[in-house]
Amino acid sequence: YMHRAQTADTEIEWDISLPDTMPIPDIDLCGILGNILENAVLACAGVSGDRRYIDLTMRHEKNELYIVATNSFNGKVRQKNGSYLSTRRHGAGIGLKSIMSTTEKYGGTASFSHEGTEFCSDVVIPL
Repeated sequence: YMHRAQTADTEIEWDISLPDTMPIPDIDLCGILGNILENAVLACAGVSGDRRYIDLTMRHEKNELYIVATNSFNGKVRQKNGSYLSTRRHGAGIGLKSIMSTTEKYGGTASFSHEGTEFCSDVVIPL
């Protein structure tokens, strides 16, 4: 996703500080991160080049894993009953639902929000 973002002239800032081993299987952690980054890269594609950005922070602090990502997007959202709907297809889409499901599997929380043309994904998982 870093390569895809760079190819699309998206400014990237990543701050990742994790221990060598995590109690969460790689496949689940990659699923969460992959969905967040895929959504961010696709969202940035709809923004003019000089305003494209993805900021990602991943930290392990106080027995919790924090993943916070913010990215630019065109400011247009689709929501139903407080949940975000896919802007690429009809219906809810599966990316955010997958993030929430995997996070909840480990007793954590995932929340999503937007303000103006910035979208935020916030994941906290107890370790």
